[in-house]
Amino acid sequence: MGVYQFYEFRTIDRTLTQEEREIIGSWSSRSYPTPTSVSFEYHYSDFPKEPEEVVAQYFDVMLYLANWGSKRLLFKFPEESLDFKNVKAYSFDNGNDDFTNSIRIYKRAAYIFIDVEYNDDHGVSWTQGSGWLSDMHSLRNDIINGDFRMLYLAWLFCASINYNEEDATLSKQIEPPVPPNLHQLNSALRSFIDFFDIDRDWISAGVVKSQVLEQETIDIDTAIFKLTAAEKHEFLVRLASGERHLGVKLFALLQKKSRRRAEQTYVSTRMIADLAELATKEQSLREKKERKVAEEERLVKLLHTEKNKVQIWHNVESQIYKGQKKSYETAIDNLQSLFELAKYRGQKDTFIQEMKLLREKFSRKKALIRRLDEAQLP
Repeated sequence: MGVYQFYEFRTIDRTLTQEEREIIGSWSSRSYPTPTSVSFEYHYSDFPKEPEEVVAQYFDVMLYLANWGSKRLLFKFPEESLDFKNVKAYSFDNGNDDFTNSIRIYKRAAYIFIDVEYNDDHGVSWTQGSGWLSDMHSLRNDIINGDFRMLYLAWLFCASINYNEEDATLSKQIEPPVPPNLHQLNSALRSFIDFFDIDRDWISAGVVKSQVLEQETIDIDTAIFKLTAAEKHEFLVRLASGERHLGVKLFALLQKKSRRRAEQTYVSTRMIADLAELATKEQSLREKKERKVAEEERLVKLLHTEKNKVQIWHNVESQIYKGQKKSYETAIDNLQSLFELAKYRGQKDTFIQEMKLLREKFSRKKALIRRLDEAQLP
């Protein structure tokens, strides 16, 4: 398996200038920057820039994926668009110098960065990078709008993969505030879960304390009316000066004016060890349900086989007479269904006798006999 690395960068609050596109395009002969995005794919070399520096200077979000198991999602926010103390509560640093398997939330210049990074040391994958960021870039606006579900899921992900019951310090760490509506995930959040392959049982453990609330929408007219004359003047001056990300910053201020930042989150006292224990229970319940569903599906299939038993035996011989690879495979599948039915009904001996006759009848078809043996049919 060869090396595969994929980087994708995107702007959300603005478009790239022609000069910026030319600079970015010079980093690779195979990159074609649009006014809002660019991607880089490597099989032998590596990205020539530091991704964080690129985001800091040009973009709002970056996705990285490598086939040896590394994944990264990096967001940049104007400092005024978020309450740093509130979002910082979801950071998770595993103590490694390389910051893998962590969510880092930090300030840099006039921006706040949220950096989710993961590296799978146990194996490799070959997931293509294209398309993931299109599914997830809206999470940035969700966070600005006060929806911290992605932040909580990122923290939960880091907790689940770093958890070690022998690590007392980690085990006793308290989970951050549990945001509402974790029961109802939008498509971007589902893509985030799929991208990082977050443990569903840990999610179920976290969801237990998540409230169900109706989504609120900000009343723009009312919020603007609450702005003081000085605030309106300040934003007009900043707009005339061409300040970047001003729309996002204004919206954040309007949110504060509408008091939407007073979120109804569950302030938890649960430790990571508590979540781990609950996740284990959720896993047991899930597996029990899956076994029940599988058994119900098996019974339905067996009853269908029983109802059509005569026709299936006839079809077996018809497929064998064709003497083709695909027809043999179909015959084997049918025989396995009949064998399962015989065992379920306590008629295994009868089936063995029927198979004996079948083998004698088609004894010259060596390819068929070999397939019957490989399928462990009597």
